[in-house]
Amino acid sequence: MATAISPTQVDLTWLASTDSGGSGLAGYRIFRGGTQIATTTATSYSNTGLTANTTYAYTVRAFDNATPANVSADSTVANVTTPAVVGVGGLDSRPSNTTCLAGARPTHALINSALTAGFTTAFELGVPIALAGFLLALLVIRVQRQTKAPAALSEAA
Repeated sequence: MATAISPTQVDLTWLASTDSGGSGLAGYRIFRGGTQIATTTATSYSNTGLTANTTYAYTVRAFDNATPANVSADSTVANVTTPAVVGVGGLDSRPSNTTCLAGARPTHALINSALTAGFTTAFELGVPIALAGFLLALLVIRVQRQTKAPAALSEAA
């Protein structure tokens, strides 16, 4: 069985083989696309350094301790496709699972109302800090200003 663990890793597992000839099972040869990529004594193998969004075909052959080694036929082909990389776009990109925390842009009327009424005005901006598409931190910038209401105007006599 072949399972895509990440865009760059596939894990393989298979059932153990037995050797009836007496020399004993020595191990397994792992093939990807018909080319041998590894030898192991375990019934699993992790293939790393792969390319995202790519289909791979794996087979396994058992071999024994005889000289020369007796080698089994290829296992059934296990096809697997690595997932695509999501959210990679440079340092100024953010992962798709985040949202911008910037508030709505204040209107002219809202600003004038706040200044004449003596309200505290504030603007908050969330800036995601990402590396290779992974959110590392969220920097929140808040600018706040307190204004005083203007004194009442009196009419001249």
